[in-house]
Amino acid sequence: MQSRKKEIDEAISAGKTALATANSIISSMEDAEGYGTWDVFGGGLIADVLKHGAIDDAQEKIEVLQIQLRRFKTELVDVKIKGDISVGLDSFTKFADHFFDGLFMDLSVLDTIRESLDSVKDTHNQINRVLGKLETMLESTERQIDLCEKERKELILKAEI
Repeated sequence: MQSRKKEIDEAISAGKTALATANSIISSMEDAEGYGTWDVFGGGLIADVLKHGAIDDAQEKIEVLQIQLRRFKTELVDVKIKGDISVGLDSFTKFADHFFDGLFMDLSVLDTIRESLDSVKDTHNQINRVLGKLETMLESTERQIDLCEKERKELILKAEI
């Protein structure tokens, strides 16, 4: 029982770490979306640089999140929960936006940012759902541990009589 509790605790820890990173990515992508909207409406070079800075920040965090999600999936296997969670970003669109900086491309990049943001939010929600299941499993396991401990103490008392 204690080893099961430990495995669940490890899975929860890995999930919370991934969830925090997903939150940070959402923030960066929302910044990129805001700068992208500004870029579409004539924000020029400043909006473009800020937008791509936010995209670069999100991309770095996405790479970290992928590693964290692999660890989370490994921990989920230990507690026998299936988790197929991933997220990505298309780097070609970023290059194309710099190369063909026009309204059509800016709109395309903005759409890509929004799609990526939706993908990260979906990943965030998946992690949250799995964490909810893990919390329920942890509570159940802790109740079982308490019950076993109570029964053990009762047996010891009966044996002493």
